[in-house]
Amino acid sequence: MREWLPTASINMTVQSSELSLSGFDAIPCLNVMCNLTSIARGRVAMRVKPASDRNSAQNENAAVIQSSGRLDIFVDRAVMDAEIVLPAAAFDRLCRGINLARARPVALTMDLSENLSVSVEGDLKIADDITLNITDLTWTLPLS
Repeated sequence: MREWLPTASINMTVQSSELSLSGFDAIPCLNVMCNLTSIARGRVAMRVKPASDRNSAQNENAAVIQSSGRLDIFVDRAVMDAEIVLPAAAFDRLCRGINLARARPVALTMDLSENLSVSVEGDLKIADDITLNITDLTWTLPLS
């Protein structure tokens, strides 16, 4: 019988990242493909976007802009989808930091709004497709 443990975070490493610029306004989106490390199989396709300029203009203080994110997990797919919105300054810092060449991969911990059940072997247990809020992200960018 398997032992299932609750976890409110997912650990992963960045496999690849690319910056796409969409439309005539060249709206940026950082596309990041991650390999799961705290779950035995699977990947996360992540889209990281800056908060829109329109939202920034409505808020006199850029610190008012809240980061947000969601994670979609599917029963029949080994790829989870994530979408993150960051304040423009945080988005720029991330793009600069993730772009550096390094000997070790960038690591990422994603904190979730609800616990997931993961076995000791790393298997994820879900009955149906689910969408969770991402409450925090921690990027570890190796320096050497």
